[in-house]
Amino acid sequence: MMKTAKRPSHSNNLQPQQRLEVGFFQRKEDEGAFFRPGLLQGSLVSTTPKPPPFFSGVGIPTQPVSKTSSGKVIQRSNGEGNLGRLNEMLDSINVPEEEVITLCGLLTDSEKATVLAGGYRPRMANALNVEEMVRAVNYLGAMLSTKLEWVNDAAFTTGSIDYSDISGMVSSAPQNERNMLKINYWRGFFVDVCTNETMITALDELGFDLETKLDWIEAELHSNRMELSYSTIQPWIVHPNTTQSEKDGLKTNRWKTFFGQICTNETMITALNDLGFDRTTRREWMAAEGITVYAIIEKSDFLRSIEGVTLSSELENRVRNLCEYLIDQNLVSENITFNEGARSKIKAHRWSTAYHIRQGEVPLSNLQALDEGMDLDGNLWYKEGWTWDQIVENAENYWGGKLAHEGYKPGTAERLPNIDAVPVSNHCLEKSALDASIRWRNGDGWHAEAIQLVSRFGLARPISTEHWHFELP
Repeated sequence: MMKTAKRPSHSNNLQPQQRLEVGFFQRKEDEGAFFRPGLLQGSLVSTTPKPPPFFSGVGIPTQPVSKTSSGKVIQRSNGEGNLGRLNEMLDSINVPEEEVITLCGLLTDSEKATVLAGGYRPRMANALNVEEMVRAVNYLGAMLSTKLEWVNDAAFTTGSIDYSDISGMVSSAPQNERNMLKINYWRGFFVDVCTNETMITALDELGFDLETKLDWIEAELHSNRMELSYSTIQPWIVHPNTTQSEKDGLKTNRWKTFFGQICTNETMITALNDLGFDRTTRREWMAAEGITVYAIIEKSDFLRSIEGVTLSSELENRVRNLCEYLIDQNLVSENITFNEGARSKIKAHRWSTAYHIRQGEVPLSNLQALDEGMDLDGNLWYKEGWTWDQIVENAENYWGGKLAHEGYKPGTAERLPNIDAVPVSNHCLEKSALDASIRWRNGDGWHAEAIQLVSRFGLARPISTEHWHFELP
């Protein structure tokens, strides 16, 4: 269940009988009387009214302090001293809280040290509520953990403190004092004090390292999955002061499970981008989230070198980097296949000739000029008496696919019967080309995201009908 509200923090809101039962030594303001533990309800020690305040509560007397003024005004000249006056006020039946608070601000450093170390804590906790104690310990100049201990003592329960009561002392404390709170005791304290929302605020102000922040917010929650989303903690991860070392410290099963509980498939990808993990860890976390981690597969006839043609390693690396990125970002919906790299000149010639015959671009005279209807590679393109439909049907048996460029240079005998106007395929040249089947999750391969990513990885797709065909620019 999500914590959304806190109980009142003012211990004086208790009924008199409640104060007696829990042993509180506090004023009964509505009757001007004071109960002591162990006395029966209604057995008043005194009905002396509360003396009028002489201080504003902000550390400045509302009347001038005179060495000759009465004992009701804080002074040093009567031999009593500030500590004597503080003792007198704390021993009063009706403690003048505002004067106590103001006096705390007037103590010398030595006197403050005595108060902090000399048994004043329970006496002041009995006299002051949370708001008053916060002001008092701020005047006393205690270190943060001591301030929190005193404030906790002034509260009915830790859970009755609101984080807003202590936020100022947390945010103003030096970082080394905040870091001293990184123990289980204080984690439990802040869990009791905070709601889910104010725990985030508290952790921002505490300035802890990333893992401690996550540890504390997890302790605050009843259900990670139901009460927390990645967007809530993302500012901690992307903060410029969060180091990669801190992020890498989360590479454990505990945090893999934690992120799996607070992330959707989409936000897990965002989180992994922000965390900057290595690829192996990234894909382990993706799989744990239920995201299919696809692979790059090479067809059995995918070649890097053949007949003196070698696939550019730079081209292959760029295409591979693009494809790995698409897998990491969950932008594909099936395995990516590398279909073709270096292409045999013989294959390129056969495919190109078949394609251009089917398109009606190869003259019949070129076919009739072949020796027994065959080219120099032994491909049969024509028989005496064939109709054009038979010629096309035969060509389709060689290649029924899309546009294919030549393997042989124009003007060479090996190119016949194909026409010289057809360019040589980059699959057969030093420039190189690589064909890869990519099933994009969010488009047909020519959508804006695909175009942007292809360019980003330093690639070109010069054939407008072939989104799978990659070359170097």
